Amino acid sequence: MGSTSDGSLRTTNVSVAVVKSTSYDVKRGGAKTFMLATDDSPAARVAFALLVTKLATPATNDAIKIFTAVGGERGEDIVAKYAAECARLGFAKCETRAECHEKRVEAGESVSDAILKAARAWEADALLLGTNAFSSKTLGSVSDGCAQEARCTTIVVKDPRV
Repeated sequence: MGSTSDGSLRTTNVSVAVVKSTSYDVKRGGAKTFMLATDDSPAARVAFALLVTKLATPATNDAIKIFTAVGGERGEDIVAKYAAECARLGFAKCETRAECHEKRVEAGESVSDAILKAARAWEADALLLGTNAFSSKTLGSVSDGCAQEARCTTIVVKDPRV
């Protein structure tokens, strides 16, 4: 990432979205498929708010796919909460998936691998996720992995409070 984007992410006190555009044509007009990868962190909730208020619209029949790598009952609760909010907002096409990441680690698959696999399976036009922490990399490891490898438009959102 460039120095301006990096500086903005690290120092701003407002929400920031870093967008990696696709290198191939995105469907023009008509319904789009948006995927939100969430751990229900504050940054993921900001990404969801951006998705349902600025990007996706029920009027164009956009599809929203909610994915979490949080397993078990907590993962099911997370996706159910987002699905309920999508329904409340009038999105008729909302699909969810919760997968236990611990099983994937044993098979050598990272969280970003699981997210990217779901994005491919759902044929997502855009992938949204939040970033919660910085390490030696500009972004957290999951958002960095997705931003580097996704074959669809990727929007990484930073919570302004982090």
